[in-house]
Amino acid sequence: KEMDRDLLARIRAREVNPIRGWRIMKGIDQKELCRRTGIRQSNLSRMEQLGAVHNIRTLERIAKALDIDPKELLP
Repeated sequence: KEMDRDLLARIRAREVNPIRGWRIMKGIDQKELCRRTGIRQSNLSRMEQLGAVHNIRTLERIAKALDIDPKELLP
């Protein structure tokens, strides 16, 4: 899809936070990702800000919930 390619390019250009971008591409809202990962929505919202720093275990949980390689979530 054109939108997915554009969003992926924006993620790689660091214009969009990878967690937010991949969540949108997978068609998952924050509430659902929170349900899948056990992360509170307020925390997920902060994690989706550009420049946010995360620990690797949390990124692995999110990647698993999104069915992607954890490397895709690294800045």
